Amino acid sequence: MAQEIKIKVKSVALPQILSMAQIEDLLKAPKKFIHQLMLRLFYAAGLRVSELIGLQQEQIDLQSGSLRVYGK
Repeated sequence: MAQEIKIKVKSVALPQILSMAQIEDLLKAPKKFIHQLMLRLFYAAGLRVSELIGLQQEQIDLQSGSLRVYGK
């Protein structure tokens, strides 16, 4: 004799996607250059916050325009 098991499935809301206008406004929001740079790097490179704040000067190569990120 098989018994029927009912499982409640909780729906999960998906994150909302920003529009291009919202992204542009977000990237323009910081007034200080360093904050703009951090936000752009965070967004464009897809860095985690811990990777961004842990970034050291020796990981940045201005000549080649690259950086080495250590993280997860």
